[in-house]
Amino acid sequence: MMSARNSPPNLNWWLPIVLLSTSDQDHTSLVVNTNYAKSNPNEVTAFLRATLKAAEYMVANKAESVQIVVQYAGTTATRAQHEFQYDVTARDLVAGLAATKGIGYVTPAQWQAQLDLLSDLKLITAKPKVEDVLDTSFLDKVLKDGKVVWPG
Repeated sequence: MMSARNSPPNLNWWLPIVLLSTSDQDHTSLVVNTNYAKSNPNEVTAFLRATLKAAEYMVANKAESVQIVVQYAGTTATRAQHEFQYDVTARDLVAGLAATKGIGYVTPAQWQAQLDLLSDLKLITAKPKVEDVLDTSFLDKVLKDGKVVWPG
């Protein structure tokens, strides 16, 4: 999860915060419109804090989390498929630096992989530099000692 300093080119950024998810990778990112983030830092911080708190809860409560998805996601996937998706998502949420810095924390290498994928899928036509789009300052505001600071 991250915030973007400069939105990658050729994506529709009319929403202030978007969920970027790819079907052929196990990664999902939160991306925020640069102008919105600058004008509304408290709202972005609160949204990220609540999202990461929910992710912490999900990781700590597999049975309940899977049951919620089974109950509300319809019948397009089996319980076993939902459990598999849970396992992949939970693993990724605490992988790498996230194991010590806090759930969802990303590195430049992880975000570079996302940019490479977006480029390969032709979702962006020009690949920006990681340092131009990755800004972990919002993560740094909501994570402390490996946990979400709650309440904010």
